[in-house]
Amino acid sequence: MEVLPTEASLDVSPNPFSPDADGFEDFTVIQYKFPVETATIRARLFDTRGRIIRTLADSMPAANEGRLIWDGKDNDGRIARIGPYICLIEAYNAAKNMSEQLKTTIILVKQ
Repeated sequence: MEVLPTEASLDVSPNPFSPDADGFEDFTVIQYKFPVETATIRARLFDTRGRIIRTLADSMPAANEGRLIWDGKDNDGRIARIGPYICLIEAYNAAKNMSEQLKTTIILVKQ
């Protein structure tokens, strides 16, 4: 029997990362865990001015844990600028009347 985590968690690796197509740390993996069996998630990346630059998931059904990958690109397919970005993942489970927000900073660098 699988044991659910007691608390939500968010981990990003590597962080910082450099999407420069050199084959080393060209993307980052965002790993999340929630204390429910299933949820609907939304994952967005914001710049330091609070503007959404990339939506990784929107109303996506998800298990209690999973991974998302950011390739460093914005919603238009361009490599984002060097600097910090806020990753916000929101999860909702109607059956358990649970909503959760996880937030972390991801640093994009160029080598």
